[in-house]
Amino acid sequence: MKAAFKHIAVAIYRWNLSAGITSIVFSALAFIGVFKVLLNVDWPILLAVVVTVIFGTGLTLDKLRFWEAQATVGTVRNQYLVGHLYQKELLHSKYVDLPMQRALLHLLCQFPFNGDTSKLVKALDIGIAKNQASVETHKWEIEPDERVY
Repeated sequence: MKAAFKHIAVAIYRWNLSAGITSIVFSALAFIGVFKVLLNVDWPILLAVVVTVIFGTGLTLDKLRFWEAQATVGTVRNQYLVGHLYQKELLHSKYVDLPMQRALLHLLCQFPFNGDTSKLVKALDIGIAKNQASVETHKWEIEPDERVY
């Protein structure tokens, strides 16, 4: 019985995903068809207008931070997402980020560069310490003043 419910849930989920995509396509085609009849404009021009309107609206809403509250609730306030590192994030921090940060710190301390690198070295030390703590505890800490989105 559980297997049947699982298959039904998967089918409904796939239906919902495909309906979302096809609704965008059919809305764009309906828009093109209506304005082709009303304005008697070539369809490539209308297609370009539709694509521009869709992407322009998305970019505008993104610049206005329209989804910021939803992103905050979905990430920062999600106790399961913020409190623990996923396995892939842990491995990436341990085997990629930390060695690169340590190598960069070594290079900064080893070779003379033009200008003052003390601020960069200090920031890099703080980053290494935070990454090291995250790898050891399998958790990450977001400071109250840090904006993750």
